[in-house]
Amino acid sequence: MKATKPALFLDRKFLRVLEAWKKRADRLPLIVKGARQVGKTECIRHFAAGRYRSLVEINFALRPEFKAAVRDGYSAENVVRNLSFVDPRLHFHPGDTLLFFDEIQDFPEIATTFKSFAEDGRFDVVASGSLLGVHLKRIESIAVGYQETETMRSLDFEEFLAAVGYSAAQVDDLFGHLVEARPFGPATTEAIGRFFSDFCAVGGMPEADAKYVSTGTFERIPDIQRRIARDYRSDVRKYAEGLDPLRIVAVFDSVPAQLAKENRKFQLARIEKGATGGAASSGSKTRAW
Repeated sequence: MKATKPALFLDRKFLRVLEAWKKRADRLPLIVKGARQVGKTECIRHFAAGRYRSLVEINFALRPEFKAAVRDGYSAENVVRNLSFVDPRLHFHPGDTLLFFDEIQDFPEIATTFKSFAEDGRFDVVASGSLLGVHLKRIESIAVGYQETETMRSLDFEEFLAAVGYSAAQVDDLFGHLVEARPFGPATTEAIGRFFSDFCAVGGMPEADAKYVSTGTFERIPDIQRRIARDYRSDVRKYAEGLDPLRIVAVFDSVPAQLAKENRKFQLARIEKGATGGAASSGSKTRAW
């Protein structure tokens, strides 16, 4: 069987946030907020590699059987024991294990265990998930006082430049020119201008940027962008509890068309009344990605 080539990992500034968290002696379970596909899971995995003897990754969306971890109570001891029974391949090494709860929007109740893990102190805990803005208040109220929260965003232009090969010193020099209002030389202006145009076209989603870096072209970039947009629309319908998902999808579909206009302003009033979220197929003037 042919080996699968590992995906290209792009260095992220958020790694420094995780490193600073790990250095704190009084660190609490960490909740990583962020939109879908900005690279939260891969960044946390990369952070754990080489820093912990064991990474225990619990994905509640892919393996809902892990929800059984709290059936005997919310203590760290009970959770670790039950997770080991669900999957005996998991290895917990006290003082040298990162317990990573992923897709916690599918099981917010796991936040009830954070107090016990914080008081127990044997395992570092990081939790992450998509669309946490919808569920975050509930999660924070469950674990009030026993969690830290950080937000991870898509790649910025500095991270993009690092991905295409610019050194940290070069990026710092470019930033210094901007801060001090010093003009760039002609060669720098041409090169950075080209990369900035490419960055705007590719966007900040790690999968698309990694594809651009590995191929040096825009091959399949639009396909990746469309798939991510479809995933976002699907998430709205799945997680918009207590809200009108059809109206939210109509707003989502309207954003590209409105921002493409000359004034580049988004106006809620321009969305058709009674929009059902199927703008592209129902005759709406807006168009889905």
